[in-house]
Amino acid sequence: MMGTPNLLILVLIGAGWCGVLVTCEFTFGTDASPFFCSEEGSLWCAGDANVGSNGVLNLAPDDRTKPQEYVQTAGMALVSSPIDMRGKLYGWKSFSTHFTFRIEPMYPLGPGDGLAFVMLGSKVKGCAGRNFGAFDCFGWQIVQTVAVEFDTYQNIDIGDINANHVGVDFQSIRSNISRDALEGGISLAGGEVIHAWIDYSAVYEQLEVRIRLDGRKPRDPFLSYSVALSDIFSGPVYVGFAGSNGGCKCHSFYSILYWTFQTFWEFRPLQFLLAIISLVVLLFVLVIILLHCYRSVSFTNLPKENPLSDRLLPEDSPAISPREFSSRELQSYTDGFNHRIRETKSISIYKGTLRMRIGPLWSSWFGWKKFDVAVTAWTTTNSIEAAIEFESMICTLTSVQHGNITRFFGWCREGDKCFVVHEFMRGDLEYALFKSRQSLSWKDRVNVIFDICEALCYLRKRRILHRQVKPSNILLDGVSVAEQGHMVTKAKLNDFRLAEALGPGDKIFVDKSLADEWSAGLSFGGLAPEAVKDGIFSEESDVYAFGSVILQIVTGKRTEDTIPNSSHFLLCNWLVEKLENNCLEDAIDPKLRHPFRQDDAIALLKLGLQCLQPDRNERPSMLVIKKKVESLRLPHSLVS
Repeated sequence: MMGTPNLLILVLIGAGWCGVLVTCEFTFGTDASPFFCSEEGSLWCAGDANVGSNGVLNLAPDDRTKPQEYVQTAGMALVSSPIDMRGKLYGWKSFSTHFTFRIEPMYPLGPGDGLAFVMLGSKVKGCAGRNFGAFDCFGWQIVQTVAVEFDTYQNIDIGDINANHVGVDFQSIRSNISRDALEGGISLAGGEVIHAWIDYSAVYEQLEVRIRLDGRKPRDPFLSYSVALSDIFSGPVYVGFAGSNGGCKCHSFYSILYWTFQTFWEFRPLQFLLAIISLVVLLFVLVIILLHCYRSVSFTNLPKENPLSDRLLPEDSPAISPREFSSRELQSYTDGFNHRIRETKSISIYKGTLRMRIGPLWSSWFGWKKFDVAVTAWTTTNSIEAAIEFESMICTLTSVQHGNITRFFGWCREGDKCFVVHEFMRGDLEYALFKSRQSLSWKDRVNVIFDICEALCYLRKRRILHRQVKPSNILLDGVSVAEQGHMVTKAKLNDFRLAEALGPGDKIFVDKSLADEWSAGLSFGGLAPEAVKDGIFSEESDVYAFGSVILQIVTGKRTEDTIPNSSHFLLCNWLVEKLENNCLEDAIDPKLRHPFRQDDAIALLKLGLQCLQPDRNERPSMLVIKKKVESLRLPHSLVS
């Protein structure tokens, strides 16, 4: 049985152009390490996979006297424990595997589907009797899947070139690349022992497949394909084999006789040399830092004037700490501010690519990562008061870290120019509701409401007022799928330029001088009456704005939209009339064609109207709102 994978630390092996650092290695099919299927064994076997009396791994039933048992069969054998292909220091790992196999057809002219070497995101058996037992019955992946197929049955509908080919499949049964095995002098279903080698270089992002009848590894690959496996797999990977027989008298015996597998970090000699040099430099820098810390102990009581970036980061800063940028850096990240994605009267937003180091100082050579970011720019007065307001905003931004609030990367202020850098997201709620051709599904709308509710509950605990809760400040990260509509994956609250942290014991924040300006920014109907009249902002004023967002999500109408066949100008007044006439269902967005419960939509409309109570003391709290919205996300509230 297989023991614990060999972990070889700092063992360098000469391998042509690249250095190699082996991290995991195992072998099956020898006297010392035989194939072994069991719950606690080294192999997880599903379907018809079994270990025969001769010690080989079979992917189909091995009783050759009962051909009827071969109809619609499939077997899969994977290593019991997943292999971590991601390294914290060097990124994705390379791998190399060598195995021998035999395909013996029961009928000379009718071999089965074939077998495949598979890499899966989890231990899941595919459809029996087709697609090698690795994909679903329609040929699509069930989990993240990569397969190198040795195909002995031609399926014309999926583009098979013949009934004797080697192919590479990514995420579906349709091969991205394939080649006739006879070009290598091999008949896959000829009953001979075939050697196969599969190598993946993470450095060059190249997958290579080699086959041969003897055990000498060919110099040139039989198949070669460029692919970044790190884009396919998001976590650990299970590796192994799968094979199947179909519904006709096309039966084969699939045997794996020997298998060895190895993962390793791969790097060019220059990279390794730079790593060694950086290690030496790092040790030198650490010595200097320690000496500096030792010398500075005597000066801890002296006053010290820290720059803005020194005093804004919270003690519990994440691995990526927000920092201060220069305008030259931001100009470089945004390609000279050429990619503008949004512009209003007060702000301009540009898309850029930011390269930041993640992790501690010692990982500086290997911990760099690229992020798509949005840079928000605006102009303010070049005064001490404006500088204090900007610093207060940055203090608030650096203190909020939540999954439903856009990640904050840093800031810049030079003269009257202000910039904040946050994560880039593909769209916003305003566009999705009022401008997009594809309508948000009901499930997506409820999820958006819940995500922003979570964000506001988090701000409530931190005693932070947002003061700009509106559709354009709710960003969506999603993809457009023609068959399913616009699939929202995440909603996040953005734009904290007007956010304010309440002091100890404070329940309101008063700023009457700017109420009119904010009213225009929030769009008429989204600002609480007490904020417009007296400049009073509180948790309840954020609740009011959130209620306005709920109504817009359910109705698909802006707060200031003209209502057809109605004397009302404001959306909320029109909805109150509908409520009094007991016909709130007429206000539901007619573009909602996905299955949903009308009662749930009406419940959300009533909840939104409760949030818009003129008396702020009669509005529900964010916690109450969260519980009500959460109840609508339960499976029983959705039509199957």
